[in-house]
This record gives sequence, structure tokens and C-alpha cells, in this order.
Amino acid sequence: MYLIVNIIGILVYLGIAFLFSKDRKNINWKSIIIVLAINLILAWVLTSFSGGRDAVKAAADGFNWLVQVSYQGIGFALASWVNVKQMDFVTSSLLPILMIVPLFDILTYIGGITMDHQVGWSWLVIHHWSTKVRIILCC
Repeated sequence: MYLIVNIIGILVYLGIAFLFSKDRKNINWKSIIIVLAINLILAWVLTSFSGGRDAVKAAADGFNWLVQVSYQGIGFALASWVNVKQMDFVTSSLLPILMIVPLFDILTYIGGITMDHQVGWSWLVIHHWSTKVRIILCC
């Protein structure tokens, strides 16, 4: 059942993209199929193998840590907003985003994160000391 829902979701998404396209004749269907295939292979690897699940869990834990650190910063500046039974939407969602996005902006500014365009691919290059980690963003 989940597979059918996912296939319908992909078709609906492609249909909406096609309907809102201004130049339907020049849609590069080969690129769309390649990106869809990469997406399906990546989803299969990340869900079918313990290493993939561990990688997703590590990324989720890292992001959770980043959000918790941002809550500490928000708590420092706005303690009366954080130390309550139920935080409102602005405090629980928007303020952490406003704390995390500048971190990525600073990393981009100092060269810690760059966008690298090679052979039609967009790469997110994260510089870590002497190594570079490449993550595919889009085709």
C-alpha cells in the first residue's frame, strides 16, 4: 500500500511540475528520470541496509543536537519563552531556524561550505580540515 501511495505521490508531483512549466516542450525528461532513479536507489540503500539506517540516524541525531543547542541560545535570550509547559509555534519552530540558518551562512562565508558546479551537477562541498565531503543536491 505504501508503495502505491508513493508512486501516486511522485506522479502527482511530476504532474504539478508539468502543469506549472512555462516551456513544456523543452523539459529534459532524461534528467528527471536520472534524478528519480538516484532518489529511488538512495532511498533503497538508506532503508534496506543497517549502514544506511545508521547514517540516517547519525544525521538525525546531529540535527537534533543542533536544534537543542539553538534552544539553549534562545533560552539565554528569551528564557520566559522557553521555560514553559507548552512552547508556541514561533518559539519551538521559527526561532531555532533563525538560530541555525546564520550558522550555515557563516560557514559559507568563511569557506566551510561552498556550492560547486561540475559537469551539470550541483554539489554541496563541506570542507573539513584537509578533506572534502561531496553531497549531491540536484541534477
